[in-house]
Amino acid sequence: MSTVSTTSSLPRGLRGYGVLLSRNAAYRTLWAGSLVSQMGDWFNTIALLGLLVELTGNPGSASLALVLQTLPLAFAGLFLSGPVVDRFDRRRVLVVANLARGAVGLSYLMVRDPSTVWLAYLATAGLSFGAAFVQPALLAATPNLVTPEELPTANALNQSTFATTLFLGSFLGGVVAQALGRETAFVLNALSFWASALFISRVRAPFSSARDHAATSATTLRLLVEGVQYLARNVTARTYVSVKLAQPISFGAISLFSAYALFVYDVGDIGTSWLYAARGLGAFFGPLLVNTLLAPDRRDVLRWLVKGGLLVNAAGYTLFALSTHLWQGVLSVLLAHLGAACVWTFSTVILQASTPDHYRGRVMALDSVTFSVAYSASVLVTGAIAAAFGPQVGALAAALSGGACGLLWIIATWKL
Repeated sequence: MSTVSTTSSLPRGLRGYGVLLSRNAAYRTLWAGSLVSQMGDWFNTIALLGLLVELTGNPGSASLALVLQTLPLAFAGLFLSGPVVDRFDRRRVLVVANLARGAVGLSYLMVRDPSTVWLAYLATAGLSFGAAFVQPALLAATPNLVTPEELPTANALNQSTFATTLFLGSFLGGVVAQALGRETAFVLNALSFWASALFISRVRAPFSSARDHAATSATTLRLLVEGVQYLARNVTARTYVSVKLAQPISFGAISLFSAYALFVYDVGDIGTSWLYAARGLGAFFGPLLVNTLLAPDRRDVLRWLVKGGLLVNAAGYTLFALSTHLWQGVLSVLLAHLGAACVWTFSTVILQASTPDHYRGRVMALDSVTFSVAYSASVLVTGAIAAAFGPQVGALAAALSGGACGLLWIIATWKL
């Protein structure tokens, strides 16, 4: 028997989050599992980046780790995870992926000296590969666990949860790594994956709609081809997957947070922490404010929120590129991620609501792929420009390129 709520109305803002979690047991359990694993992710990231720089003596070693957190996810999402999420039981996919990620997370304990650094990179790629199955499975399952009226609030809560774990997880991960050792942070990360698997295994509502035998027995290649064909003929799905190519172009500036803190603001590592905190706060408050003021449950409102979010994102990073003081940078990054969070959250709502369940896993996987590829490319190009001409030129190039891509997307999709 499904535990999905049948009540239609939700209060706005934070109270809406609370009502959703209190009345929908299935979604509450899924959300709790996602929360603990995301906290572990940031524990792991903080400890990993410090370990790599310490063992190699090369600040660039951290950049390679950040790329490996993204590219395997994109590769697996393009060729494998989407068809798997649509072919097999999504609950089992999530449980197996999290159990495997917990085991992989423990392999960081074997990284002791420069000769074993390769293990850290291999483990990072392995965790990214596992995440390629988790993210589309969660996004594809969510519309089956909430009512259509609850879907915008659920996605806003997902974005706010990511922002909260970014803010708290980064801070607490640094404290744990510093006070108790990086090994403790790695172990807690592994345990967080296993705890997530336990939470998800306890959800009794269906993660997928009923499917016919022909759909579930199709080969992975056939499912992949069908997913691409669906995007080719469905203009709404194609449009809101493509927005993830435009949105993250400005994000190349994120790779320059430390450079700005050290060389532009001259405030040291604390400046980097404040900029990341501003990113988290922007991502938290963007969907929350919109959900409080507008209660976005109409498709036309969602579309305008995506368009406006693109422009706000680019404007915020343009101001960041031009900033000369820490407070200016913090406010600019906060503004940028108010917009970016709205793009991600409400384009996802449109995709979930407009895509049939038996295609949804593949569409959400391809959505993650486009974001990952665009983000990785922007980070690499921005880094190269910054190395040649300075961080301010690199950040400005990323921001202006992001703004241009956003405008092109808005113009190209205006008559949708």
